[in-house]
Amino acid sequence: MNKVIKNEGPDPTLDVTKFVNVDSKPYDIYIEGKVTRHFEAGEEKSVPVFVGQVGAKHLIDRILQEKGVKDTNRDTDERRSLFAQILPDWAEEIQVKPQTQEQFNDGIKKQLDDQKIALDALLAEGKKAEGKKDEEIAKLKKELVEANKPKVTTKKK
Repeated sequence: MNKVIKNEGPDPTLDVTKFVNVDSKPYDIYIEGKVTRHFEAGEEKSVPVFVGQVGAKHLIDRILQEKGVKDTNRDTDERRSLFAQILPDWAEEIQVKPQTQEQFNDGIKKQLDDQKIALDALLAEGKKAEGKKDEEIAKLKKELVEANKPKVTTKKK
C-alpha cells in the first residue's frame, strides 16, 4: 500500500489494502447489495480500499453486536482496535494499535455496564412518567364525573 503523503491519501478506488476477517465465522462484504468478497474465519485478502472500509465497518458492527453492544457506531477504543486488526495497513498509516484481549474485554464490559445504567435510567424515567400519566387520568375522570352530575338550582322568591 502506498504511504500517505501530507494532506493526500490512498485513492480508495484504485489502491488496495489488506483485509483480515478477525471473526470466528465466515464474512461477506456487500457493495450495492451484491457480495463482492467472501472471507472464511481468519482469512486475509487484498481488497480495494473502499471495499475494505465498508467491509470493516460492517464486520466491526457485527462483532460488537454479538457481544451485546447496542450503539456500535460510537467511536470507542474497542471499535478502533477491531479496525486495526481488520485493516492493519490502514491502522499503521493512521497509527492505531489493537488492544490486548484483556483491554478489549474490559472495554466491552464497561460499555455493557454503561449501557445497562442508561437503560435502567430510561426505564425508571418511563415508569415515573407513567405514574404521572395515571394520576392525570384519575384527576380527569374525577372532573368528568363532577361535570356530568346534574346541577341543582334553587329558585329565588
